[in-house]
Amino acid sequence: MEAHSAGASIAAGGRAVEPSVANALPHFAPLLLFPLVVCAAMFGGWWIAGPFAFFMLASPFDRLLGLEERNMDPATTRESQLFLYNLSLWVWGAFWPAIFVFALWQMLVGGRLSLWEVALIAGILVMVAQTVFVVGHELVHRRAPWERRLGEFLLASVSYPHYATEHVYIHHPRVCTPLDPGSAPKGVSFWEYLPREVLSNIVGAWRFERRRLTRRQLPPWHHTNAFWRYAVLVSHNHADSRVICTTGSRGSGDEMLAQVVEKSAVDADFREQLLADPKAAISSELGITIPDSMNIRVHESDMQTVHLALPPDSNITEEQMEAISAGLCCCW
Repeated sequence: MEAHSAGASIAAGGRAVEPSVANALPHFAPLLLFPLVVCAAMFGGWWIAGPFAFFMLASPFDRLLGLEERNMDPATTRESQLFLYNLSLWVWGAFWPAIFVFALWQMLVGGRLSLWEVALIAGILVMVAQTVFVVGHELVHRRAPWERRLGEFLLASVSYPHYATEHVYIHHPRVCTPLDPGSAPKGVSFWEYLPREVLSNIVGAWRFERRRLTRRQLPPWHHTNAFWRYAVLVSHNHADSRVICTTGSRGSGDEMLAQVVEKSAVDADFREQLLADPKAAISSELGITIPDSMNIRVHESDMQTVHLALPPDSNITEEQMEAISAGLCCCW
């Protein structure tokens, strides 16, 4: 009845828009941000300006082209006609994790970017994450369970999956009332409102899940509590980030070599161990695993001896090649 009334109102006002490929294409425009982020993370320099320009040009294009204020008629629009519109959201779930991990890897492990470039790309990821949050918000409103789970996954990538519970079951029923923590009271500053809203989000979501399980005569720690899903999703995302950060903290092969040489210059015990058992000393110092097939020889230089390190032979094993690609140099 409501859909019919809304459809009649739209038809009467002449403001209905028909689903079509042409009308769906603008919904894919935000995805152009992904190749810009990839180029910025790969090449740095002026490529970093690309994502910033993309965000800055959105408002001027809105003013130039005008806003689309028409709506589809819910009484006559079939779900199958919305495939392309839905696809524009699903693609975010497919590409964002790969783009995020790739950018982190280039920032922390690639070794090509300077500190200022890393800082700017981190800012770009924060800006993209805001869009990811919006996409996750749209998906948690969907009917299909897998779409709602995809929305939770995207929200978890920005460490806010409990929003899926709070927004749907607390914010919407109470919107614009004193009982809604997501509606800012008049006269409250942003910085005063922000911490209260963030805390109320997670506390309110937990209380809702607890009440829901209590009505079913189940304990709050029952496996159907959505917070178990949220914890797994956030832990998985943070674990991936920690692995990349840990790998990046080891640095490149040259940096690792410099670390070993510097310590041997100030630590006599380490120097003796390095000369006696190089693999054990380096593995312990750098926290890495050196393949058994790789031999490491450490030579102590003096004024009468010069050591010349030749590049690796072309007949090296696959295991040694993997070690080289991981940052270990065969000609130490």
